[in-house]
Amino acid sequence: MNVEPQPAADLVTTLVCLAPFCLALVGLLGVGGLLLWLIRRRWRSPDETTLAAERRSLLSEVEAQMSGLRPWSPEILTDLSTDWDARWQRWGRPWHIQGTIRSLSDPDGPRWVAFRAKIRGAWRIEGLLVARTTAQTFEYRFGPQEVSSLVDDVPLGSVLRNGALLGPDGAPLGREEQSQEGRGQGRSVILGGRVIAYLGRPSAKFRHPPAVTLVESPTDEETTWLLALAILQVAGYSVMREIWSRRVWL
Repeated sequence: MNVEPQPAADLVTTLVCLAPFCLALVGLLGVGGLLLWLIRRRWRSPDETTLAAERRSLLSEVEAQMSGLRPWSPEILTDLSTDWDARWQRWGRPWHIQGTIRSLSDPDGPRWVAFRAKIRGAWRIEGLLVARTTAQTFEYRFGPQEVSSLVDDVPLGSVLRNGALLGPDGAPLGREEQSQEGRGQGRSVILGGRVIAYLGRPSAKFRHPPAVTLVESPTDEETTWLLALAILQVAGYSVMREIWSRRVWL
C-alpha cells in the first residue's frame, strides 16, 4: 500500500532542525548590532550638552591648580617657556590631560600657566582645553577645521587649520605661519599686516626657547592674541605631539 508524503509534517520537522541555527544567527546579528552601536556611540562627536558639562568640569579642575601659579606680571609674554610638565591618562576614548607651563627665568619656581584638557582624535582632534594664569582664563575648543577660543568668557576668535586668524565675527585678523627666522625656528604671528612675534618650540639647538619672541611692541589686543596662541602651542599641540610620538592612539 502506497503512503502519500506529508509535506506539512516534513516542513515542521525541517523547521525544528533548523531552529538552533536560526536562533544562533539571530543572536549573532543581535550581538553584532550592539557592538556596532557601541562603537558608533564611542566615536561620535559629543553633543553640546556633553561639551558644556566637560567645560564646567575642566574649569573646576584647573581652578584647583591656581595656588601654585606665579602672580600675574606683564613679563609673562617674554618669560613664558615652551617647557611644560604634564601627565595624561585615557578613560574610554578621551584623553584627560593636566599640566603647567614653566617660567624661563625660574624654571623650578612657580609656573605661569596651569591647564586641563579632554581630547579625542589624532589627526582630526576634537575636545576642550582650559588654561589659567592668575589673571585670565583661556578656553579652546578643537574642531575639525578650526580652534575657537574664549578669554574670560569673551570670544577671542579662531585659528583655522591653514593658520588664518579670525576675529569673533569671522573677519580675518592675520595669520600664523611657519618661519625659519624666529628663535627656535617656530611660527611667525602676523597681525595687522606685520610680523609682531614668533612662537617658539623645543628644538635641539634651543631646548626650551621662549614661547613668544617679540618683534614689535604689541597692543593690548595683540598681547592677548599672542598669549592665547602661545598657550595653545605649548599646552595643546606640544603635549599632544608628545603623546602621539609615544605611539599612543589619541
